[in-house]
Amino acid sequence: MLKQRIISIAILAPCLICMVLFLPDNWLKLGFLAVLVLAALEWGRLAQLSKNYYAVLYALLVAVLAYAADRYSQLIYLQQWLYPLSILWWALVCTWIVRLQKNGKIENFSSGLKLWMGLFTLLPVWHALVDLHAVYDIGPELTLYLIVLVSMTDIGAYVVGRLMGRIKLAPVLSPGKTIEGVIGGVLVALLLSICAAYYFKATFSQTLFFVTVSVFVAAISVVGDLFESLLKRQAAAKDSGRLIPGHGGVLDRIDSLSAAAPLFYFGFIHLIK
Repeated sequence: MLKQRIISIAILAPCLICMVLFLPDNWLKLGFLAVLVLAALEWGRLAQLSKNYYAVLYALLVAVLAYAADRYSQLIYLQQWLYPLSILWWALVCTWIVRLQKNGKIENFSSGLKLWMGLFTLLPVWHALVDLHAVYDIGPELTLYLIVLVSMTDIGAYVVGRLMGRIKLAPVLSPGKTIEGVIGGVLVALLLSICAAYYFKATFSQTLFFVTVSVFVAAISVVGDLFESLLKRQAAAKDSGRLIPGHGGVLDRIDSLSAAAPLFYFGFIHLIK
């Protein structure tokens, strides 16, 4: 398993870096749209739809909605309402997770509700990455920073949790996660954000804001991971798919990013205004 994970990372990481740094905005949209379709397909399966082609139709619907919203973003004032709505959505997810921990049992949502949840989860992350990539000349570097931030937070949480973890974070959903691990991941994000602020030549006040947003993003990324764990437990599935050897499915790789990206873009846009 570890060998498969390393091989997958060795292949995918350079491709992702080149894609983010060198592809023009329109080509990047298509690349991320392909990822979105794969994630939506896996989401449809986790929603336990009765037939496989329903999941395919759902994935196509998500792609059409993403394209239409991007195509007419100025007309529907997309940025004004999409990101605040996404932040409210993840606040609601937090309350669900806390209530679930108190009840001590997994609540099973209906398939229809899960499909609506998928729209609130998947569409904002795609738009956030696309919009962030288009921010002035530093958009590609910011997009790569966000992806690295979320990944390093996850790695830091895993390592610290394995070495020092004692107190379970959410044993009903993810028994392996610990509070110590989350703190470790956030500290890694703190150090990375300070280095990134220096790289971007931010002023002192900009650095404070940038680091604060990055730390909040690192913390909320854990919620995205826990939410997908909830869906997988409801569906009695270990992974969202088998597309990436050693890692599971696409959703398993972007679950944390789905919560982090809208918040990061919303915060950064307020930084540069």
